[in-house]
Amino acid sequence: MSKFIPEPDAKAYDDIWERQVALGKQAKYNNRYAKLHATLAESLAPHDIVLEVGCGMGHFTGNYIAPTCLDFLATDYSPKAIEIAKKTFPLIANKFEVFDPLLGNGLRSDRTSVYRLLLSHFRFNTIVALEFLEHIDQDIEFITSIESGVKVIFSLPLNEKQKSGYPPGTPKGYGLHRRIYTLDSIHERYGKLIDIQLVQPVRRKPALWTTLIGHKR
Repeated sequence: MSKFIPEPDAKAYDDIWERQVALGKQAKYNNRYAKLHATLAESLAPHDIVLEVGCGMGHFTGNYIAPTCLDFLATDYSPKAIEIAKKTFPLIANKFEVFDPLLGNGLRSDRTSVYRLLLSHFRFNTIVALEFLEHIDQDIEFITSIESGVKVIFSLPLNEKQKSGYPPGTPKGYGLHRRIYTLDSIHERYGKLIDIQLVQPVRRKPALWTTLIGHKR
């Protein structure tokens, strides 16, 4: 296990997205996640009002949420990611906002409820967070803050060859990830908070993800 590494700040993610653009990797990034996104999109419905957390460059937002759902707001706490998303999808640029669900207005240490923070200007019945939970230390607090009954559409990296857990730092080979998952550990960690209806592995070699679909208990 590697030395403890604090949870990265927004600047770290700004640098990542900056490199994606500089190296011309946006299309490659989109293609990498195409199968996962198409699978997750099957859980979207026309009546969904979606809050997307950690939207990144906005590919799932623009390609699937926007043409399918009643309304949506896509957020990321990386200003660079939101800048890229607005340029990539100019017709829905006003639907992307810089927002840290664990920060609010300078209150990150308080882990303020994502639902309370957004309730004043955006009521949602569905929350989408793709490749997000593994990047934050306070994943349990984040899910707990979601109102009961809200539909959740999550995706997680899957590694059935290693023991899952909540290591005190970034596991070797997992970059910015705060933990690793197996199918069993997903149910163990989140089953008391989410009425899980579907956990479906999606492979695109060499990557392996899983969907996590359900409703907040």
